[in-house]
Amino acid sequence: PPFSVFSHALNYSRQPPYIRFAITGDVTCFATGTPVSFGNQQTNQLEKQATIENGNFIIKGKMVEPGFKVLLFGDQPPFVPVFLFLDNSNVTITGAKDAIDKMMVKGSPSNALFTEYSSALKKYDEMIAAGKSLDSGDIKTVEKISAELVHENTNSYVSALAIIRMYQLTQNGKEADALFKLLPSKIREGELGRVANQQIQESKI
Repeated sequence: PPFSVFSHALNYSRQPPYIRFAITGDVTCFATGTPVSFGNQQTNQLEKQATIENGNFIIKGKMVEPGFKVLLFGDQPPFVPVFLFLDNSNVTITGAKDAIDKMMVKGSPSNALFTEYSSALKKYDEMIAAGKSLDSGDIKTVEKISAELVHENTNSYVSALAIIRMYQLTQNGKEADALFKLLPSKIREGELGRVANQQIQESKI
């Protein structure tokens, strides 16, 4: 999905913590000076945020609204991304260079919900990646998982992402539209909400 990335350095100490995020990393086997960046999904450029010093790094900033981020270590491909759904929370990341895909992310309620949802859909994402089609039973399961998340978390921006992913996997614009209408205006009008609505409108053509 065309998620844009918004991040820049801010003076965390002068602002109330509830409008700032701080990502604290404790990672092993990385050389001191290794850059840590956000990947811009639109430009494919690295947006450097910090460098690792003796296994530690910290990134501070502000999210206008909770959203999708891709965290990358180093400055040369191949990259193993760490996917985050970041909000203005204090987040910790722990892990090792040889197991980047298994790094533990804690502290963000949005990311916890995103991780839960991603894990529930992993089987179906892998099927699509392998060139397999979902059968009617798979489609109903994806719709059920997504609908439950939205119904139980209407005030979470992850719900907008769930609608996007459900539509991508099932092409069920009618169900996506019904779920989208459950979201409050601030989420419908947010970045992910606009992407979801665009998909829904295109499905009606």
